[in-house]
Amino acid sequence: AYWSATPAVNPFNGEFDITVLSFYDGAEGPIRYADPYGIGGGSVVFTPFRTRLVSGASTASGAPISGRLSSCYENMLNEWSDSRYTDHNDGTVTDKKTTLMWKQCAEGQTFTGSTCSGIPTLMTWGAALAKDGSPFAGYTDWRVPNIKELASLAAPICYKPAINTTMFPNSGSSPTTPGYVYWSSTAQVTNGIPWRVDNIDGAVVGGSGLGLPASVRLVRGGL
Repeated sequence: AYWSATPAVNPFNGEFDITVLSFYDGAEGPIRYADPYGIGGGSVVFTPFRTRLVSGASTASGAPISGRLSSCYENMLNEWSDSRYTDHNDGTVTDKKTTLMWKQCAEGQTFTGSTCSGIPTLMTWGAALAKDGSPFAGYTDWRVPNIKELASLAAPICYKPAINTTMFPNSGSSPTTPGYVYWSSTAQVTNGIPWRVDNIDGAVVGGSGLGLPASVRLVRGGL
């Protein structure tokens, strides 16, 4: 696994973890996710991971978080502010950074004009993929996002939930809340199990779970 310069919030104690990336299977997130085998020493503070350097200016941008995201560190730059999105006032938003259009509500929820009512429907991966082509807001090319697209919504400097809750209201924020794990359409090369994103802290998670239910947020466009 390799260090990044991106902090992540540990959802269990609210303290900092650091986001790391495993080149074994592509897992990305706080140390507890990206080092499932304890290679780096588990919870040891000075965990010995590898480092790969890059040149050029940081891509981080934005202003300090002002409370529009839930439980975020105020001294971290906010790359997921409201200004990043165009709200079409029909239950969809466009991410100006990625050009992707997203449904604001998870499948099973209803857009009321200002929020998402109800709770997300938990479904298997197969049932999630069957949602491809579902009509909404005049479009019929909605689909389950790939893992790169899904992870672009995650705000790892926030937790419970790690997402912009103005643009994506009533998102699941705890393991007891439907909607805290979302399916991607991307399967892991090592075992064929699909990648998911944990809405609590924004971690990209793999492991087992093909038959377990999760939530779905549909997208259109492409990365």
